[in-house]
Amino acid sequence: MLTDEQVKQINKMCPIAKKYGIGAILQAAQSIETSEIEDGAVTPAKISEDVIVPLTEKPFRVTGSISASAAITPVELLADAEVPDGKKVYVDGFIVNVNGSTAWTDDTGTKIVIEDKAASPANVCEIAKAQLTGNAVLGMFSTGVTLGAAVKQGTGLTAAKGLQVKADDDFTAGSDILVTIWGVIK
Repeated sequence: MLTDEQVKQINKMCPIAKKYGIGAILQAAQSIETSEIEDGAVTPAKISEDVIVPLTEKPFRVTGSISASAAITPVELLADAEVPDGKKVYVDGFIVNVNGSTAWTDDTGTKIVIEDKAASPANVCEIAKAQLTGNAVLGMFSTGVTLGAAVKQGTGLTAAKGLQVKADDDFTAGSDILVTIWGVIK
């Protein structure tokens, strides 16, 4: 049977094992006595209840598209229904791609925002118009991308709220923007 020290070593050597509690699962699985398995007392349902530690994080990866001419209208990326009560979205990364050669231009529009869907939303990020050039591909650490406090501090967005993308105004021109965002709900 694995000792607590061996579980710690597994977790230390493999971050994924630590994240999903693989060492603890192996340790618990070894605690089932052979006699229980032989007499049919241990069923797959029993193993899943007693041995497999439920995941506390649900990974997500979503993609949406926003057009310049209707950019002030929020585009849902992740529905509120996907974020259970008491759980928050934690963003691990995103890619924003101006999917064509036309830059986003306008006299009043200045940025696009990826945010949660709360009445007073928490920002994932704001991306300045100057960065929305034709065929631009932007990520978390690109110039002109300002990360929101919940992402920078790792505190998660508003509980039980999904994600959306929008601009501060409609834009006169610009190729559609594809937004792919991923992370976990916990």
